[in-house]
Amino acid sequence: MKRYYILIITAAVALTSCKKWLDVRPESEVEQEVLFSKEDGFKDAINGLYSRAVIENLYGREMIAGIPEVLSQNYSIGYQNGWNYRETMLFNFKNSTFMDRRDDIWEGLYNVIANANIVLSYVDKR
Repeated sequence: MKRYYILIITAAVALTSCKKWLDVRPESEVEQEVLFSKEDGFKDAINGLYSRAVIENLYGREMIAGIPEVLSQNYSIGYQNGWNYRETMLFNFKNSTFMDRRDDIWEGLYNVIANANIVLSYVDKR
């Protein structure tokens, strides 16, 4: 009988929830209204745009020393290419690696543009 009481109490404790515990917001997420309420929020948002633009898929490699340099034939790429640029050098734009890189560039740039538009919309409100 004691066993059943312990089982019931354990089940009751395990199946109950604490609403306040579930409503915790991550510290890295800030609501837009709060972020753009002060000048420092705008600066943080602009810094976020720059940090997003310099990732490896964008200006960190691909748009500076990657695809443009390969297409302009500034690299001599042999058959053993670790970065898989050979097909791009041969202007094979149907290659899946090239298409993935191209799509990553477009997606990343439009992400930066969309976030810049959000910042600009709050500048207009202030």
